[in-house]
Amino acid sequence: MTSSLNPAENPAAVPAHALRFGRCVLQPHTRELWRDGEPVEVQRLALDVLLYLVAHPERDIPKEELLRKVWGEAEVTESVIARAVMKLRRAIGDEQQPPTLLRTVHGVGYRWLVAPQPCAASAVTAAPSTLPQICLAVLPLQMPDAPELAWAQEGLPALLGHLLGAHGQVRLVDASQLQQADLPHATWPERAANVRVALGAQWVLQARLSGQAGALQLQVHANPDQLEGPQQRFNSDSVPGLAEQAARWLSSLWAATPERAQTLEAATLELLARSSHEVHHGHLATALALLREAQSLSPDSALVGLELANVLRLTGELAQAEAAAEQSWSLVTAMPEDQRPAALALKVRVSQAKLAHARGELLRARHYLDLAAPLVKVVPGRQDRAEWAIFSGSLAHSMGQLDLAQSELESAVSLLAGSDNVLLQVRSRVLLADVLGQRGLVTRAAELLQRAQQLLTRINAEPTRASVQLYFAALNKRRRYFTLTLAQLEQVRAVYERVGHAYTVWYCRATRVEVLTELGQLRQAEQDALELMDDAQAWRAKGALPLPDVDLLMPLRLAQIQWLRGEHAESLKRSIKALAAALQSEYLSGVVLSLQMRVLSQCLSLDSHAQAAEVQAQLRLNGDPLLQARLQAMQALASGQVDLGVQVLREAWNSGPSHAAMRMDAAIDLAWLALAQGLPQELESLMAHIDDECDEYLPAIVVRARYLDHQGLRHEALSELQRIVQMHAESSLRLVRAAVQALQQGQPWPEARSLLTEAVRD
Repeated sequence: MTSSLNPAENPAAVPAHALRFGRCVLQPHTRELWRDGEPVEVQRLALDVLLYLVAHPERDIPKEELLRKVWGEAEVTESVIARAVMKLRRAIGDEQQPPTLLRTVHGVGYRWLVAPQPCAASAVTAAPSTLPQICLAVLPLQMPDAPELAWAQEGLPALLGHLLGAHGQVRLVDASQLQQADLPHATWPERAANVRVALGAQWVLQARLSGQAGALQLQVHANPDQLEGPQQRFNSDSVPGLAEQAARWLSSLWAATPERAQTLEAATLELLARSSHEVHHGHLATALALLREAQSLSPDSALVGLELANVLRLTGELAQAEAAAEQSWSLVTAMPEDQRPAALALKVRVSQAKLAHARGELLRARHYLDLAAPLVKVVPGRQDRAEWAIFSGSLAHSMGQLDLAQSELESAVSLLAGSDNVLLQVRSRVLLADVLGQRGLVTRAAELLQRAQQLLTRINAEPTRASVQLYFAALNKRRRYFTLTLAQLEQVRAVYERVGHAYTVWYCRATRVEVLTELGQLRQAEQDALELMDDAQAWRAKGALPLPDVDLLMPLRLAQIQWLRGEHAESLKRSIKALAAALQSEYLSGVVLSLQMRVLSQCLSLDSHAQAAEVQAQLRLNGDPLLQARLQAMQALASGQVDLGVQVLREAWNSGPSHAAMRMDAAIDLAWLALAQGLPQELESLMAHIDDECDEYLPAIVVRARYLDHQGLRHEALSELQRIVQMHAESSLRLVRAAVQALQQGQPWPEARSLLTEAVRD
C-alpha cells in the first residue's frame, strides 16, 4: 500500500523509527498502525492524513494544505477530508469529547495536539500468524443420465468443503454465490476465468461424474482455464469415496493434509451430501429428515449438529435449532485443544448468533459474536474475517450502534480491498452505505453504491444488482427524492417477485407506503398498507412470513397517516397501542425508539401529558444519558423552558460517547439551542463534530445555515437553505421554508417548539 505523500518533498513525513502517541504506535515505513498492541486496519487516505499530521504537530493545518499534500491533483472537495478524519479518529481511538490527539479547528482545518515520541519497533506486538487460505470453487458437475445420482450435483462439492475446510485453510465457494457468478453457456475456461474474477477463487475445479452406483468414476481438471492445469481420475463404488480421494489429491497439490473435523462413516457423509442438494433446491423438510438420520448415525459429530441447526433455523424451528447448535458447540470444545477445528468452531458461534438474531435477541447475538472474535483472528483468510465483520456491522446497525456498525463495515471493506470476490465487496459496500446514509453522510454513501454498481459490471448477477438498486432507493428516500425512490422500488420489486424472494418484495411495498405518506398521497398509502397487512396472512399460511415487522410496523404507519390527516387523538391512541406491541420485539428496538420519540413529540405538541407519560414509561433508555437528556429537553421545550433544555443536553453531551445516532442528533439540537440563546461557548466543538459527522443530513444543514447567519454570513445562509428547498422540492419542510422567508425579510429565525431534529423530520 503506497502513500500519496512524497517523502522527498517532505522527509519528516516518513521517519525511520516507530512513533508512539496515546495508545498507538505508528510504523511509517511499513505503514502499520497498532493500538493497545493490536494491529489496526486503516484506510489508505486516512493513514496518509495521519502521517502528515504527526509530522506537523501542534500547528493548525488548513484544509487546503491537507488537500494539496495528501490528495495532490485529484479533483475532490473538502468533504473527503472529513471522511478521512472520521476513519482516523476511530483507528486511533480518539472519538471522545474533547479529543486528546486530533482537534478540529472550525473554519480552518485540524491540529495534531501531541508530539509523537520515537520508540523501537520492538514496542509493537506481533499479530497472530496465519497461513494463507485457499479459495476453491467447484463448477457444476457434468453428470450421467442417472436420476438416482442427481443429488451429487451439489452434494459432492459440499463434501469436498466438509473434508477440506474444517480448520479454515480451504474455503469452498458457496453454491448460491457460484450460481450468480457462473456463465453456464460459455466454455469451461471462460467459466473458470469468470469465477476467479467474481469470487476470488484461486482454484477452480471442472469435474465429470460417470458410471452407475457401485462403479463410479470422477474425472477432475483443476484450473480448466489453464491447459496445463493438473488432472486426475478417481474410481469408487460411492460418491463419498470419490470425494475422499479427490480431497486427498487436492491436499497433495497444496502440500497440506485433509482437515476433516471428525472421521465420519460413508453413510453419514452421503446423508450430508444429499441434504446439501435438498437445501439448495429449497426442499427443507426433506433436508431435515436426512440430517436427523445422519445425527442418529453419528450423534457425536459437531459438523452434523451444525448442519442440522442451520436447516432448523431456515424452517423456523428456532428452539430446536438452538439446542442443536449448543450441542455442536459442546462437541467442538470436547475435542483436544490442539485438534480443535477453528473454522468449524467459528461457524458454530456464528450460527448461534444468527439464531439469536432471528429470535430478536440482539444482545445475545452480540454476545455470541464477541465470543467468536478470538476465533476470527486465528482462522486463515481475509474473506472469513470480512464476513464476520459484515455480520457484526449489520448486527450493530440493527441495534442502533452506528459507530460500531460503521467501524466494522469499514474494516470489512478494507479487508476485501484488492480481493477478487466481487459479491463480498459489493455486500460490504452497500451495508456501509446504508449506515452512512442513516448518519447523514449521503455523499459518501452514494459513492460506495456507485462503486458497487461498477464492480457488478464484471459478473452476471441480476438479484445482486437489484439489491444495490434497493439501497440506492433507501438513500434517495433519505434525500427526499421521492419520485425517483418510487420508480426504483418498482424496478427492484419486479426482479424479486420473479425470483420469489418474499421478504424483499415486502420491504419494497412497505417502503412505498412510507414514501407515499411523505408525499402526502395519504389515501393511496393507507390502501397499500392495508393490502400489505392482508397479504401477510397468506405468507403466514405458506410458512413464509418475513421478519416480525410486518404486523408491528404497519399499524404505526397507519397512525402516522391519521396524524397527517389531522386525526390527532385517534392517531395517538393507535400509535401507543402499536408501540406497546412492537416493544415486545428486540429486533425492532432501533426503529421503535425513533418512532417513540416522534410520538412523544406529537403528544407534547398537543399538550397530551397523560399520553406523553405513557409513551415515556415505555421508552427503552437503558441508562443512556443522551437519550434521557433528549427526552428531558423535549419536555422542557414543550413547556417553554429553553434554558433547562440546553442544560440537560450540555451535561449529557459532556458525559462522553453514547448511542451514535442520538449523539449526532443531540449535537445538532444543542447547537441549535445555543444559537437561539446566544451561547457561543458551546458552538466550536459542536459545529466541529457536526462538520466531521454529517454532510447531507437535513437537520445538520439547517443548523449550519443558522451558524453562518450567526457569523454574519446571511447571504450564504440563505443560499444554503434555498439549496435544500430546491433539492427537496417534493417535501413540505415547513420549518426550512419559514426560515428562508424570515431571512429574506430580515426577520429572526423561526424557533421549533420541539427539538430541531424532530421538527425537520415532521
